[in-house]
Amino acid sequence: MTAPALALAAALGVLIGGSLGLLGAGGSLLTVPILIYVFNQGPVEATATSLVIVAANALLAAVTHWRQGGVVWRVALEFGVAGVAGAFAGFWLNTLVAGRTFLFLFGLLMVAGAAAMARRPQARDEGTVRPGRSAAATAGAGVLIGVLTGFFGVGGGFIVVPALHLIVGLPMRHAVGTSLVIIVINSLTGFAARLGVGAANWPLILAIMAGGAAGAVLGGRAAHRLPGRTLARAFAGVLALAGLVVIIRHLP
Repeated sequence: MTAPALALAAALGVLIGGSLGLLGAGGSLLTVPILIYVFNQGPVEATATSLVIVAANALLAAVTHWRQGGVVWRVALEFGVAGVAGAFAGFWLNTLVAGRTFLFLFGLLMVAGAAAMARRPQARDEGTVRPGRSAAATAGAGVLIGVLTGFFGVGGGFIVVPALHLIVGLPMRHAVGTSLVIIVINSLTGFAARLGVGAANWPLILAIMAGGAAGAVLGGRAAHRLPGRTLARAFAGVLALAGLVVIIRHLP
């Protein structure tokens, strides 16, 4: 790759990592379209590349949240284990869908993700894991997130954060940090399912990861200082607009 292309990849990586660190979601919904439309990757290659990038960026952001006491490990592992089978199933489904159909469905996912982020509850400090929470609901949410990861190459944070808050009962500050650990587990599982599919473009991956590392750390630090609800709604608006463009371009 040329130096300007690598510099562009690093700059876009800051945006991807920043959204993950700041909001605990949205990074992979940006990554896949960037890889397809900016760097001309096919859907299968883009989803595999996305999973590596998102896993690395989510890991850095998760460390920042963990240091600030924002990760509930037991819940993260419960969701992560439930999502392993879902990630492999999602990859199998991905191989059955044509590229144009995949992009149309991804556009719908972007709009759905934007709606979920726009309606996300405000951060609050009260609340703990609910003793009476449904284990079946927790496992079901974990499997669903795993399927999304395997099929679309996304971490699913826009679903994980509300699920952790509404189903498990975590306060939002802990839901964001815990979601990042779940994203790491699901993304690595989804990538493992794709091993052998094709050669990875490591210069591109490393450039985006380098920018994403800075964005994830900065976003994680800013998450406890900036108005998260306002930022989430602004990001959701941009994401919804991009999703509509993708849907229109790839109508069946």
